Amino acid sequence: MIDGYNLTIESVSAEATQVGLDTGKYALIGGGLFKNEEREELYLFPEEHTGVSTIEIYKRADDDSIQTLDDLVGVTVHPVTPNGGIFNLLTSYNEENPDNQIDIQLGEAGNFAQRFQALHDGVSDAVVMPSNLGADDMITDLELNVSTTNEPVQVNPTYFVLAQDQEALKEKLDEAIAQLKEDGTLAELSKKLYGENMFDYELTEQ
Repeated sequence: MIDGYNLTIESVSAEATQVGLDTGKYALIGGGLFKNEEREELYLFPEEHTGVSTIEIYKRADDDSIQTLDDLVGVTVHPVTPNGGIFNLLTSYNEENPDNQIDIQLGEAGNFAQRFQALHDGVSDAVVMPSNLGADDMITDLELNVSTTNEPVQVNPTYFVLAQDQEALKEKLDEAIAQLKEDGTLAELSKKLYGENMFDYELTEQ
């Protein structure tokens, strides 16, 4: 509860949330959004983050040769879309490692089951994607030889995002989020939903 505000929650597609924020339909949106230069020019971000988005490498469970982005050089990485965060991550790696290049294949990544099945079948050697709630259950249910590496390759703090004219709400939201962190509510929710305290992760330097 935020004093002075009565928040109505709607469930819509990711694309619709940003359109709604741009047109004034929504005062704030959520959905695992992280900061980037473009978003910070258009919207307000609270000082307090409400979770993290971990970027993981999925590999065959019996393949111990892949643990980091360095290990993706010379192997078949599942296709990525050319306008997404994973493409940007892999491209940045290649720019920083001109003598150690990941072969970035562009195309439709497919749904999660298709990606994991391609990995299990040996069509690809690695899938780079954000961790997804339910992915472990899907892998188990489909009896796939797939697991993540020991550590995520990137950990981004995630935020609510507000329209530029919502400065007062932003201040109230920061107070509320800080309180929920301090009293352990967010950590408790994280353990309940994700099986671990996501706030224990060391954030990737932004």
